[in-house]
Amino acid sequence: MKLRDEQQRLIQDWWRWLQPEGQTDREEDRLRRLGRFGVFSRAHRAQLKRCADPGQVLLVPAFHRLLAQLAPSMAPQEPDAWRWALIAGVLVWVDKEPEGKGSSASFGARMAAPAGEGAGRPALSELRFARLLRATDEQDFYTQLRRAVQLVNKTAQVPALAQDIHDWLIEFRDPGVCHPSQRLQVRWASDYYLQAAKHAAAQAADKD
Repeated sequence: MKLRDEQQRLIQDWWRWLQPEGQTDREEDRLRRLGRFGVFSRAHRAQLKRCADPGQVLLVPAFHRLLAQLAPSMAPQEPDAWRWALIAGVLVWVDKEPEGKGSSASFGARMAAPAGEGAGRPALSELRFARLLRATDEQDFYTQLRRAVQLVNKTAQVPALAQDIHDWLIEFRDPGVCHPSQRLQVRWASDYYLQAAKHAAAQAADKD
């Protein structure tokens, strides 16, 4: 089940509302977010970042501003508040979306890319990445993915990451919902190890 376009737009708008210092878009967009979510306060972002689990996100006013906007677009069988809370609690750690070359890379590939200029190692080590893939429950996934976002310089495509989290939750709750080869863990693993191989090849070429 894919997120609707309107849901992805709302999630991205809400995320931008939480990051007003870094937004340079049009005044009409800022006013639209103001109308949807109200006046921004740094306390909104701080409260969300302190949430150690999705249950705590459910108690934060800023989250309910998002949920209220999402509600009209949701059918009864679509994600419950807990799922949206898990998505929101991870996305609040994203500080910016990627731009320029490589901006379309998946989150799986981003975890394998060097953490910064001149860095030789991937943002997430293979060990930490393997732990993320083997997350034992929703709380474990939430905790590990928030850390992963921080390690990739807090940079991610917000709608795409929201969709990834949404896919993981559906597949975790219903393992038979898709073929094993189509699961998010497989897609992430494929992108991660392909990116890691490309970086290793580039490093070897630089040494020649």
